[in-house]
Amino acid sequence: MASLIELEHQEQELQFSTFSSDVAWDLGVICRGLAQKHQKPVVIHIASSNSGQLLFHACSRPGTTPDNAFWVKRKQATVFRFGCSSYYMKKKMDSSLVAFETKYALSEGDYAANGGGFPIRVKGVEGTVAVVVISGLSQEEDHELAVEGIRQYLQGTKG
Repeated sequence: MASLIELEHQEQELQFSTFSSDVAWDLGVICRGLAQKHQKPVVIHIASSNSGQLLFHACSRPGTTPDNAFWVKRKQATVFRFGCSSYYMKKKMDSSLVAFETKYALSEGDYAANGGGFPIRVKGVEGTVAVVVISGLSQEEDHELAVEGIRQYLQGTKG
């Protein structure tokens, strides 16, 4: 299990040189390919932060449910609100004596401090420009799939 420092390092390391709908498509295809290696149905979702515009959405195999869409929406909202991965917020709240929803005055139906939402950042651009969300595996696996997908994309394009 990753520490908060390791999660911060991931977010600092995994930054894009540019981001567009074409990049989102390529990243989504990579993530879907990784998800197909699992025996469970997984949702892969990428959206822009400035408009919430859907850039990529796919399932790895038949069997996803409306519950996956609910998790995607909540993880995405967490990344957009806090500017960090939803797994980072989960780990941060693990050490808190106050519940996530109570501490930040959030509706449990709108936000989720569970792994799977990861911020898309562009070098030299302040803030989060988009989010990739994975739903269908354990929260640790959802997070790792997003990280591995981004890592593979960046290694394939050299940034």
